[in-house]
Amino acid sequence: MLILASEDVGLADPLAIAVINACAEAFDRVGMPEGRFPLAQAALYLATTPKSNSVMGFFDAFATVEREREAEVPTHLKDANRDKQAFGHGGGYLYPHAYQDHWVAQQYLPASLQGQVFYQPSQQGREAEIRTQVARHREAQLAASIEGLGIAPPEV
Repeated sequence: MLILASEDVGLADPLAIAVINACAEAFDRVGMPEGRFPLAQAALYLATTPKSNSVMGFFDAFATVEREREAEVPTHLKDANRDKQAFGHGGGYLYPHAYQDHWVAQQYLPASLQGQVFYQPSQQGREAEIRTQVARHREAQLAASIEGLGIAPPEV
């Protein structure tokens, strides 16, 4: 049931894993036969909650990162304390917490991964709200990249 809560429910109901884990702990504490009550509660919760398997996008992203492991970290994300003067590390970095909602349209991916989309939020449950926010952020990042904002110049 814990796997179902993560794999098949996911962010459509982010509390599912906590509820199911609590039911598993209750079962361990109570034992049989009364332990069937929290197990039944967990089963019914999972049966009736919205479902989303968008978490599978993580595995696509992980496989891509494994293949692209030698990709260059963007210069503005490199440690400015060490090589700022010689290489411009950290130059152009936008500190997200200095912006509204603690988010700013800037590129965090190596050039070879820019534009790739791995997480596709569903329209189920809580994830529908996440979908709207992710779409707004992606649009803002695209607009910023077209304007050349939030992208540090390449390392010299």
